Amino acid sequence: MSKQNASYQEFADMVQAELQTSTQFWEPQYARYAQELTRKKHQISIARKSFRVLEPLSCYITIGEVTAGSQTAFDLRFLGQSVGSVVVKANGRRVLRVSKEKAGNSKKYFQYPLGAIADDDWSSGRLAQQFRSFYRTLSGQQNIFPRQREHMVESALFSELEKNCGTEKTLNFIQPVTYIAHTRFHMKTALAASRAPADTAHCSASGGEIDIFCRFRHGNRSRLTVIEVKDENNSGETFSLAIKQAIAYAVFIRELARSESGPLWMNLWGMGNQPWAGGFTINAVAAMPKGSTTDFSFTKQTIHLGQDHIELHYMAFSENEKPCNSTEVRFETSLSSC
Repeated sequence: MSKQNASYQEFADMVQAELQTSTQFWEPQYARYAQELTRKKHQISIARKSFRVLEPLSCYITIGEVTAGSQTAFDLRFLGQSVGSVVVKANGRRVLRVSKEKAGNSKKYFQYPLGAIADDDWSSGRLAQQFRSFYRTLSGQQNIFPRQREHMVESALFSELEKNCGTEKTLNFIQPVTYIAHTRFHMKTALAASRAPADTAHCSASGGEIDIFCRFRHGNRSRLTVIEVKDENNSGETFSLAIKQAIAYAVFIRELARSESGPLWMNLWGMGNQPWAGGFTINAVAAMPKGSTTDFSFTKQTIHLGQDHIELHYMAFSENEKPCNSTEVRFETSLSSC
């Protein structure tokens, strides 16, 4: 085993030990999440089918919103930045809400002019129509960036991976994990691992979210795939460092799958029909521009966690193509040779 591979294994072992010694803090919480997500899936699906969201806006839902209460809020994002929400109330009414904070951020970064909006009818409300029209006018414009450019890159990659037609995709046989159709979903974790390159990842009540969580078909089986997205590549944030955050989240997914609520989660992730009881492999992927560092020596290295494995991969955007508000994202990746 190479020195670097050993360090990745040691890092994964450290994260696993942290999770296994803190199960009382996260296992009951994630069991409740799985139960609520399963119980409410049909209800949330009906709510989502009751309204349309068209490009350039994208619709997201979080575990927190699913488990919140009698009304459901679907997050609306432009270039990955949250700009408002569609709330489906208990009586079925669909309304647009834009908080004062979101309106302020949108004004600062997109010159959004409408201010905060409180419960305007999504389909026929005057402000809701102006809201949609405003973001349509920004679609395709250059030199427009959100507050966090990393979210813009993530959103563009999401758009690429969720395409259905293989001839239009850079990488075939991969799809983001969704909770319900036509809605992006960030898988929450019990780890605060944003500083994972510093060799730390600890359990946290708020935790962190996987940037893009996918299923990738590998032969006659599918692999869960954790993608950590970065918008820059420099000496302080290289592929070989960024992969550690993907490893940390992949370890959490492994521990969650092996917990008592694991079968529920596997069903929610679309993996219920996989022969996973005897062992499975999770892909951990660092996705970022090529930049000045192209050390992919970790590619296809394997981390062992009991009978399960984590396999390391990269996605590298070309130097002259940094994903923005385009849905045509091209990259090279070691996943294509799996």
